[in-house]
Amino acid sequence: MELLKKHMISFICGGVALLAIGITFFPMGGMFEGLSTQMQESEKDDEEIKSLINQRVNFPSEDPTKAVVACWPSEKALTAAKSVVQRIADDSADLMDRVVRLNAGDRKLLVPGSLPAGAELGAFKNRYPQFFAELRSKLNAAVPVTDAEVDAEMPKPAETGAAPAAVSPPMGRPGLDARGSYDSGLAARERARISRGGGYTENTNERMEVRARLAQERANSFSMYLTPDPQSSIGTSSFAKHPGIPEPTVQDPPTVPDVWVAQLGLWIQQDVCDAIAGLNGNSKKVGTSIVKRLVSIEIPPEYITKTGPTPIVGSTDVVRPGRGGIMRGNFGGAGDQNVTGPTNAPVKPLFRDYTWSPTGRICNSMYDVMHFYVTVDVDAACCADVLWALENNRCITVLNVDSRAVDLQTWQDAGYFYGDRPVVQLVIKCEALFFRQWTVVKNGGVMPEVIREQLGAKTQKTTLTPGGGN
Repeated sequence: MELLKKHMISFICGGVALLAIGITFFPMGGMFEGLSTQMQESEKDDEEIKSLINQRVNFPSEDPTKAVVACWPSEKALTAAKSVVQRIADDSADLMDRVVRLNAGDRKLLVPGSLPAGAELGAFKNRYPQFFAELRSKLNAAVPVTDAEVDAEMPKPAETGAAPAAVSPPMGRPGLDARGSYDSGLAARERARISRGGGYTENTNERMEVRARLAQERANSFSMYLTPDPQSSIGTSSFAKHPGIPEPTVQDPPTVPDVWVAQLGLWIQQDVCDAIAGLNGNSKKVGTSIVKRLVSIEIPPEYITKTGPTPIVGSTDVVRPGRGGIMRGNFGGAGDQNVTGPTNAPVKPLFRDYTWSPTGRICNSMYDVMHFYVTVDVDAACCADVLWALENNRCITVLNVDSRAVDLQTWQDAGYFYGDRPVVQLVIKCEALFFRQWTVVKNGGVMPEVIREQLGAKTQKTTLTPGGGN
């Protein structure tokens, strides 16, 4: 007992050691197996990580023949990527420059110095009617035969002064059709006019024959017709002549805004007439031309802005027959509360508003937008060619087209010899763009200050790049 007391601590330590040895086999044996399994899994994960670290991966390469790259992106790849980005930027700038040059084209002011300051307003007024004569010549166009022309071709009365003998109305089908055959339709208007004066005479028959002959000669001598307007100083209503430009005989000069509106109209009409002349090509006869008649060009003096069609500040009222009466364009007068309105806030080039057109384009810091109408009588088989010609290599977009068949006989009665092929009348709504790079920025631009203020371009020194989508 005494021995136990003396070695109590030794006995306790020995018991603990024996207990620890027993626990090692039960229940700690199962825990050892679990730890061993986890260790093996960890070792496997370690091997996979080392394999991934040391693995040689095939990355994209700037050299197709060498697909293995030590690291990505390599310095060479970064340099190549920067080069590609710069090339895209350069191509975008080059494309933009081409579009601007295409838009500006050979467009020149009708009178140098007339815009933007308005130094030659009187000269512009005098030169304005001549431009339409040049368009007429470019189209090789004429109006139908007039009564005055028939009168000039009629034989002089006999010296005796005797009245022409009365005769019966012409038998059969008097008058010539487009193929040179006699037809009554052409003479109907003349017959009715003379019959109201007391019946037919030999002079009546002769007059109808003269008119038919002149109409046939005209159809064979010109490429197309224009719509006559005896009240107009240019003799036709086919062109959009801005009423804000006084006649040369009027002493007062036009205003700067009216000159700007007229100049925009001239540029648009130049594009339209170039397209028509290209379509008709070398045709010297109405019957073989694609475009038979330019019925009218209508150019409202308004920009398409974020607030909708907005009359150009300071321009004169324009009567628009068949399109809703008068377009109010005399903004800026006494009592007018909408001189510039909200339209002078800058608009980004990518902004779209489909309220006003299917393109969604409105005036912005890159270009200004105008809508206009072209009405033409064309060969029914060539409608698509007409629309293509208006848009090809021009900053013009066709927005809408209305068409209707043309009664050849009815129009022949009115003096239009279209030929024997089917003809349709197209009413085409178009959109024209004017890039500010040349109207505002380049060499100080040509846009007047009052218009720049209206459009928010007064302080504009550069134009934004589109970045796509325009």
